[in-house]
Amino acid sequence: MDLGKFISKVEQIVDGERMERCWAVRGTGNFRLTEQFKHHQVSIDLWEMISEEQRERKIKKFLCDYWKSHPNVVVSTDGLRALIKTPSVGKKPCQRKRKRAERSRTPSAKRKL
Repeated sequence: MDLGKFISKVEQIVDGERMERCWAVRGTGNFRLTEQFKHHQVSIDLWEMISEEQRERKIKKFLCDYWKSHPNVVVSTDGLRALIKTPSVGKKPCQRKRKRAERSRTPSAKRKL
């Protein structure tokens, strides 16, 4: 087999895989989405109603989904939103919570003599 035939054969395989991805997002075809990626699935009726640009965005979003592989990810119960959990956000280095007794108190009213 020469190089040209090999390249065309690989391109055919890649094109077939691209079609299978689209079908998996729609819920048809030979492959199904796992539970991790079910939030990307679109019904066939909705798929037919959306534009080609929206379809491409949905496929791209599905292919770029790396949230589930990240260990500090929190996903909403419906699976539509995912955020990276950062427990130390908004804190300065070496910051601690002061006890109530350490807080300064300002008098509410000045005393008259």
